[in-house]
Amino acid sequence: MGAGNRTDNSVSLSWKPVSSAHGYNVYRNGGKVNGATISGTTFTDSNLNSGSTYTFTVKAVSSSGSESSASNSATGKTTEESPAVGTPSGLIVTDTTSNSVTLKWDSVPGITTYKVYCNGNKVTSVSVTSYTDTGLNSATDYQYQVSSVKDSVEGDKSMTVTTTTLAGSTGNDCYDESNVA
Repeated sequence: MGAGNRTDNSVSLSWKPVSSAHGYNVYRNGGKVNGATISGTTFTDSNLNSGSTYTFTVKAVSSSGSESSASNSATGKTTEESPAVGTPSGLIVTDTTSNSVTLKWDSVPGITTYKVYCNGNKVTSVSVTSYTDTGLNSATDYQYQVSSVKDSVEGDKSMTVTTTTLAGSTGNDCYDESNVA
């Protein structure tokens, strides 16, 4: 028996089949956790506490309903719950030129890093609530989003704002991390 995939509230289990088994029962810390007998050799125990360790065993069930002795135990620990990361709101374009776009958004409490995206590609990370994207092509549509980062966990991206640079000199497509020195 083994404990595999884990989340902050579940542990997935698997075991080898027993040829004479009609089904299986799973036990967590000594108590049966499945309602009906399980016909397969996998089970996901959910609604668990995050960051907690559990010991699991399996018993084969015969066609008459009697159980075998318990399998070797497997230990599974749920992951720690990810911190809640707010989504930036109020994203607006405050200035547009022929080769730049300036963005501004509302701060998210407890956040010190924001990621800026242009046309779906990450442009940069900043610690302030504004950013000027430069070196853009003139008379070109650009779409921007911003996300917040807390404890290395990135939250959802903001609503998208679309803007068009003014006509004039030509620049580049959105810069992303791969084309910035």
